[in-house]
Amino acid sequence: MKKEALALLVLALPLPLLPGCAEGGSGDLVPLTFGKLFEEGEEYRDRYVHLTHAGLLSKASSGESFLLLVADHDSTCLCYLSFQETLGARMEKENLLVYSIDPTEFGGGKDALGLEIVEGYETLAIFSKGKLVDQEVTGETGDPFTSDPAVLSLWLEERVRPSSMLYVDKDQLDALYEGEEPFTVGFLRSDCPDCRHLEEAVLQPFNEKERNRSYVIDVNQEGIRLGKDGEVDQALWESFKREVGLAEGQEMTPASYGEGYVPSFLRIDPNIEVGEDRRSMVVDGFVYMNDVIAEVEGRYLVQESFYDEERASSLEWLGEFAGRKVLEGLEIPEEEVLSAGETLIWDRESAGMLHDPLAQAFLEFYVPAIEG
Repeated sequence: MKKEALALLVLALPLPLLPGCAEGGSGDLVPLTFGKLFEEGEEYRDRYVHLTHAGLLSKASSGESFLLLVADHDSTCLCYLSFQETLGARMEKENLLVYSIDPTEFGGGKDALGLEIVEGYETLAIFSKGKLVDQEVTGETGDPFTSDPAVLSLWLEERVRPSSMLYVDKDQLDALYEGEEPFTVGFLRSDCPDCRHLEEAVLQPFNEKERNRSYVIDVNQEGIRLGKDGEVDQALWESFKREVGLAEGQEMTPASYGEGYVPSFLRIDPNIEVGEDRRSMVVDGFVYMNDVIAEVEGRYLVQESFYDEERASSLEWLGEFAGRKVLEGLEIPEEEVLSAGETLIWDRESAGMLHDPLAQAFLEFYVPAIEG
């Protein structure tokens, strides 16, 4: 099929892009921060995590390493359909997470971050630590990059290393609980500042190494935190947190903390289920941030924390940790305390000095790097 004449919407290439080059040096593979567990039978557009222009800028500013497809998913061109099949096969094989953005998002002279955007064609781009390092624009019908899985596979193999920390949806999470293999899963929320801090400070550098598989889930989805109308259903959310053991209940779990918070990670063993209680499957876990700060006689103290004396002696992964294991009772310098109305908050950068090593220790314990 012959496409209409090219119409360059945006061509903003401030620096030459070198194939296969990342910030680490010529020939380095870009380690993608996250993957996405492939779902059989998904429609083309549903394979992707769709971004607005603001969302893309946020991804870039956070320093994430990711794949981006610039595409009009309403296209009926045979070239587009062929490319979807070719790319989809690679996404299935490698559990690739590919973000997608419509080219119209760059209208009005918005920053294209160096992306080459051509009307009627798709652009597959690689970002390393938030910066564009490579891209390829699809061609006419018969273009090997578009239609030959071997060509696209080689292009990706020479440039990126897929992540083994995979996003799942609720149905996929349910399937993991119903399986037999122990697994590690992180509960994150797309609009949560603490989650973003964890991703930037811990998860991004952690996933630069090749590791055993783990999972993360965005709780902002139907059946977890959102109802069928797409709005937050607080009762549903509270019930879910009790069900999986994030929130404290009559029967404590190693990772239960207060009403349950994100970001949190759990280690789950489906083989120790008691009845249909998923709380009983919790082997271990950690909570990031979410300490309660109080002013006591002019001093600022961590009044409540996941990291208290009881958990310090009961959490398996903390046994070999050489850093500070107990944060409850810690005095905080006044300059590290922020106020939000009547609520006192520990500055994230300062809190991260203690929370980041704890999160790293848990992940290293349950999701070790693959040697060799």
